[in-house]
Amino acid sequence: MELGESVEECAKREVEEEIGIKIKNLKLFGVFSGKELYTKLRNGHEYYNIIIGYISTDFEGELKPDGDEVVEARFYNLTALPERIDPFVKNKMNEYVGEIQSILKGNQ
Repeated sequence: MELGESVEECAKREVEEEIGIKIKNLKLFGVFSGKELYTKLRNGHEYYNIIIGYISTDFEGELKPDGDEVVEARFYNLTALPERIDPFVKNKMNEYVGEIQSILKGNQ
């Protein structure tokens, strides 16, 4: 995040910079934290991540990875997620697949 930037502004900016998609609206899906999000870097620094999940179906542009931070980007069906995805994120998406599908259909 940049100084003074909201989480939503940061998410929109990062998505546009890294994959070329301009997000118009975000819907908060969930905030996740806890012991399973522990990270220890090679330099010995330790921290816990906080994951803030958003859903958006209101965007414009074509997927175009920046080639630096993102080398490949695709849309996937919720029931056919790729093998190479963060295990925590994949588990949460599988756990909440019904709720996510409902949000995507506009039922919530």
